[in-house]
Amino acid sequence: HLRMELRPSVTPMNQRKGGITAMDSILSSAVEMEITRGDFRQELDYPFAMGQFRMVPYVMGRYTWYSRSPDESESSNDRVFVGAGLRLTTAFWKVDDSAHSELFDVHRLRHVIEPEINLFTSAQTTSRDHLLQYDEPIDEVNDITAIQLALHQRWHTKRGGPGRWRSVDFFALNIEANFFMNQPPD
Repeated sequence: HLRMELRPSVTPMNQRKGGITAMDSILSSAVEMEITRGDFRQELDYPFAMGQFRMVPYVMGRYTWYSRSPDESESSNDRVFVGAGLRLTTAFWKVDDSAHSELFDVHRLRHVIEPEINLFTSAQTTSRDHLLQYDEPIDEVNDITAIQLALHQRWHTKRGGPGRWRSVDFFALNIEANFFMNQPPD
């Protein structure tokens, strides 16, 4: 699978959100400055099954370019970010045909449990401190090595009546824990 996103953006400095940055001192006398940012992100993954386990190894790359830098003396106003990882998941379920409630429109319950492990590592060419900050998911990217443990749970029921039964999610509960080898700054 190949995913590609293109997110060009132009944000006047007086409309950006967030705290004070190094750029604020440069712009203190400017009323408005237009800055262009182009962000290109691609991910290549290869899902496959090994018995009851689903494995998805992946690599990703991101290139972000800015028309200006917080420090005008710096020659670089772009960043290359690369990463690789592995997502491993499986599913367990149990069906209770005796579950029934007219009040909650429940006719049979199916409880699905999906544990997931995500291993990820990455590197980048330019620290986020040397780039303008607008969108946290794009601009505040850090090179990290992490493990994410997750437990996704869903309860399905049947709704619609005889001849029109369909399965719907009745309730979902997702729990995640992230463990960093090099925790990014807040």
